[in-house]
Amino acid sequence: MVSLMIDQLKHLPSIIKGGLLSSSQRPEEATETLRKLKEGIIKVLFVSPERLLNLEFLSMFRLSLSVSLVVVDEAHCVSEWSHNFRPSYMRLKASMLFSELKAECILAMTATATTMTLEAVMSALEIPSTNLIQKSTNLIQLNYLQNISHLQNTFKL
Repeated sequence: MVSLMIDQLKHLPSIIKGGLLSSSQRPEEATETLRKLKEGIIKVLFVSPERLLNLEFLSMFRLSLSVSLVVVDEAHCVSEWSHNFRPSYMRLKASMLFSELKAECILAMTATATTMTLEAVMSALEIPSTNLIQKSTNLIQLNYLQNISHLQNTFKL
């Protein structure tokens, strides 16, 4: 999960200032990230569900910070594996995110969800079915197009 957050942070457009809070950070790194967050420098913060549910972390938002958008990445974890793998995902509820973080919007994203999983995620995060945007990608076709592109570039030499 941390490596995914690091990768997403690295790929943010340079105009968007981002930060990361994880258990693998040194204390001084976390302190610096929190300072930038409080000062409004950081616009996108990557944080684990465990940290998000930490009462000390949440207290910052009660005082002065508010969140425009909460993104729950790997949202299938809210239902599929959270019972044993990441129980904190099960504790993510829209009502908590709205009240504790003063979130204006919640976006749940996953690339691996069955219909049953989607329904469970939408129920847990209190997302109405009218807000579901479902897009299928054909990974075989994407890989095929990549290979064709590679071959075309090879023959241009």
